[in-house]
Amino acid sequence: MFFLIISCLLYAVNNFVWKKVLSVSNSWLLIISRSFLTSVIGVFICFFFFSEVLVELQLKAFGYVVAASFFGALGLLFMVLALKKGSLFQLGIFNLLIVFLTATYLFIFEDIDLENFSLAVILIGTGFMCYCFHIQKSNTVEVSKKQLLLFFGMALFFAASCLLHWYNLKQSFPVIVAVTVQELMVFILVGLLLLLKQDLLPKTIGIQLKSLAPFVLLMAIIIFISLWTGFIGLESTNPLISQLISLITPIFTILLGVFFNKDKCSPLALVASILIISGVFLLNFRGLIFF
Repeated sequence: MFFLIISCLLYAVNNFVWKKVLSVSNSWLLIISRSFLTSVIGVFICFFFFSEVLVELQLKAFGYVVAASFFGALGLLFMVLALKKGSLFQLGIFNLLIVFLTATYLFIFEDIDLENFSLAVILIGTGFMCYCFHIQKSNTVEVSKKQLLLFFGMALFFAASCLLHWYNLKQSFPVIVAVTVQELMVFILVGLLLLLKQDLLPKTIGIQLKSLAPFVLLMAIIIFISLWTGFIGLESTNPLISQLISLITPIFTILLGVFFNKDKCSPLALVASILIISGVFLLNFRGLIFF
């Protein structure tokens, strides 16, 4: 549980840094440079400290990790695109949806007993309806619709990635290799996209990279430690407990957005977030306590 808590706090800090840096820089340049640096760190650790483990890897298991990493990379792309004009409050709300999607999958396909599932669904559904009504009343309806779709796509891909990584880690797949493949997939996916659409990058790449270097280094370190500790925690539990503990991330993200990024939080939006958080927490309250 300790590793999961550390991971969740670092993810929230990472979300905050993403939002701050995205507001003043090119998002694609930021993603490609950060994923490159984290990939280099991961490859270095794998080859110099886990070379024997790499030799023993099975091709089938590696393929499953690549699939999980692909979904994770898509989730990151959707998150960054949404966060460019979206808010940390929105990100926090849809991080809660990831927990709900994960729990619903486990409830249906893995026969994991979830207490108060019906009540949780009602609370979460009511919360999201309140939030959508809050969006409709705002003055940025068109932008908000786009952000909602992007954030929803992010939630779907991240939930799928989490579940697939859980299945892989249950087979004793090395955590450090999973982390490295995840970051390599982000780098490859974005790299291919930029090769096809080079106009996505700014013309002054050198100047921007120089100004971004400290932030990229900070973000690379934060996300690498977040992934590593998160996968270690996921390896020793199931994704539902992991996601329940991950409530720390959206709640802390929302607080960072409200207090430091001056995100607007209307009474209706606050009620929506409380309903969603309550519903997600009720999904397996007893399981969380006895874990």
